[in-house]
Amino acid sequence: MADESELSRFRQQWKEEVTARTKASSSSSSSRPPTHKPKVPHFSRGVRAPDDNSNNDEYEPPTPSSPQRRPSISTATSGIPRSALEHYEKAVEKESEGNLGESLKLYRKAFRMDDGVDKSYKEKYFPRPAAGDKGKRVADTSAAVVNNTAHHTAPITGTSELVASFSGLAIEAITKPSLSTSEEGEEGEREKKFSLLASVPSELLLQILRFLALTDVAAFVRLSQVCKHLCYLVASEERIWAELCRRTFARQIWDWKVSVSGQELFLDSSAIIEEEEGEGETWEAGEEDEEEKRVVPVDDDELARYNGSWREMFHLRPRLRYNGIYISTCNYHRPGGHSGTSLSWGTPVHIVTYYRYLRFYPDGTLLSLLTTHGPSEVVYAFSKSLPSATLSPWAQHVSRGRWRIDKDGRVDVETEASNLPRYLFRMQLRVRNVKGRGGVKLVWDGFWSWNKLTDDLAVFEGRNDKPFFFSRVSSVEREEGFV
Repeated sequence: MADESELSRFRQQWKEEVTARTKASSSSSSSRPPTHKPKVPHFSRGVRAPDDNSNNDEYEPPTPSSPQRRPSISTATSGIPRSALEHYEKAVEKESEGNLGESLKLYRKAFRMDDGVDKSYKEKYFPRPAAGDKGKRVADTSAAVVNNTAHHTAPITGTSELVASFSGLAIEAITKPSLSTSEEGEEGEREKKFSLLASVPSELLLQILRFLALTDVAAFVRLSQVCKHLCYLVASEERIWAELCRRTFARQIWDWKVSVSGQELFLDSSAIIEEEEGEGETWEAGEEDEEEKRVVPVDDDELARYNGSWREMFHLRPRLRYNGIYISTCNYHRPGGHSGTSLSWGTPVHIVTYYRYLRFYPDGTLLSLLTTHGPSEVVYAFSKSLPSATLSPWAQHVSRGRWRIDKDGRVDVETEASNLPRYLFRMQLRVRNVKGRGGVKLVWDGFWSWNKLTDDLAVFEGRNDKPFFFSRVSSVEREEGFV
């Protein structure tokens, strides 16, 4: 009994202590404010939070500190082209990948939407610089170069000044590091190669350059790439250029020297009546009297037009070349068969290509040819000693004639066709330079035909004719003795 009473007393005491502790903890928590809010789980938009007090409200998640990315809706990322330019860009991309079929389809769609889409593409990706931007860009580049130089000497602004700076240099043999293992110096010895040009006296060297220039002027100019001293001699040795000019322009034909058939004229051209086959088929002297009297230019007088430089006169003065052939490549489009149901894009087009060849001889004669045969079939056999027509189908169409040039670069060409004996054809061309190369381009001034029987003059429009460009031919050089 004593044990039970003691146990009940212990239980009663324990209950009192627990009750007291509970009341103390509740009173302390009510007197102090809460330090933090309870954590709320993250819910997506449209899901209700499990809160009994807010059953009718939709829970909104907190706004993130960093902005979220949104998918782009541009046509470039979506891959679906909308405009003509986008179709064209997609076609270019497919073409670069090698998918030509898909590229062609996109090109067609682009041109159907806008026939000038190619120009828009070029303006977008390859814009032309403004008129003043190019000079400004060059000026900025040169200024940057000058500012980045380590020294403070005056910068070289042109090629002529650069070549002039080579005047005090001499030809030196090439040096390279020696492979010997001798210990005769800290930096090591250098082995020097022997150079023949370095040991040649300057007088003999100039004679070598003179013979080279008179034999092959192209090789003489390329010699300037060997070293700085030879570059200075090639650019500044006026005696060589003067002799080269006198020999070159002395071989030009300033007035008629032969007839159209190739016979030499012994009298003055203004007093000659060229007799042709048949009665009444004559080229009257009065026809030539109406033209201006050709004056043979004097080289020393022409020198003033080229700043007193023989080298500049050789490159810029109009002349014709004899070591090759002038070729004109002409193309034009001709529409093919057209179906009433087909679209204009699918209409076939024929590209017609033909060639004109002119070869000038130093005796005043020339050869002219109009054919569809390419240069590889013509140039190596295009000479006065033509092969038979069985070997060269184009040989029977070669026309012979004569030519002359004036000091302003106007070239007169007269030819006769073997299958049209009563017609005389006359071309008037103009010599043009291309990138400092003289006599390499001939542009059209006019083209006429004269009927000897009826004295009628007809003009050819030459709508598809293109300029002539000079092509150097090794077989022609061997024939003329240049090699």
